[in-house]
Amino acid sequence: MDNRRFRALVLCAAAVAMATVPIEAQQIADVRYDVVFNAETAVRREIHVEMSFLVRDDAPVTLSLPAWTPGSYELDDYARNVRGFWARHDGSEIRWDKTDYDTWRVHP
Repeated sequence: MDNRRFRALVLCAAAVAMATVPIEAQQIADVRYDVVFNAETAVRREIHVEMSFLVRDDAPVTLSLPAWTPGSYELDDYARNVRGFWARHDGSEIRWDKTDYDTWRVHP
């Protein structure tokens, strides 16, 4: 199997919730998050989050930010704070689209 690593960058202005993958979507492996919060990003009230993962084939990968926090009984809608999103493979930008207000689909 050909495993390929993809990177998605999400710039958020609020707390970051872990991305989830619906059961019907392609399974991903070796998920890593790199988070940057420093003096420069603090001034802009941003948290830079880069997620990388491996995929097995060319099926789309669905990434979603939940609208709630476990243990909380209110909706927080974290996706509204996403300021930028991109997806790359080996340094080249790849196609992605937004399927609803809190879900992005990356096309390997």
